[in-house]
Amino acid sequence: MNMRRRKFLRKVGTVCAGAIASNELIGEYTLHELSTRSSWRLLFYPEEFIEEGATDDIYHMETFTRHFEWSSDPLNGLYDTVSPVDETIEKCQGDCTDYAAVALNYVILETDKDATIHLLSYDSDSTLHFVVHDGEHTYSVNGYYDDTTVEEYCKIEGFSQIGCETLCKSTVRNRK
Repeated sequence: MNMRRRKFLRKVGTVCAGAIASNELIGEYTLHELSTRSSWRLLFYPEEFIEEGATDDIYHMETFTRHFEWSSDPLNGLYDTVSPVDETIEKCQGDCTDYAAVALNYVILETDKDATIHLLSYDSDSTLHFVVHDGEHTYSVNGYYDDTTVEEYCKIEGFSQIGCETLCKSTVRNRK
């Protein structure tokens, strides 16, 4: 097993164990409720995070991105969850998974493009990061990258790609 995959699996194990151990600290949420909003579900089941009408008030993602303020999940992100899209838009803050859910909704609901969500890892410390790409733009809590592929974004920001999932506009239309 290569070193990057080992670090990734160790981080996943730590996050899961931490979530179970800290269930009492999470407060009003049960572990089951948190697992339905888990950042891992965003990668594997992105269609679950499409919220019809949530992005109606966003004129352009570049403007939204400029005003978006990064903030950690409770317990300093020990258990990473995705906030509801309308809540993230209203607060204009969250972490990379919250931002990615907004970008995913924006691309699918407000443009004529499909969206691919990418899971990345910092080369230096295996920190996980989510971005969305629509074939033309890379949407990241770190900034809006016009005419940039995810590979170019990774070189600019020092990431490696772990995995991705494409959500087709037609898939979302057909589930209604």
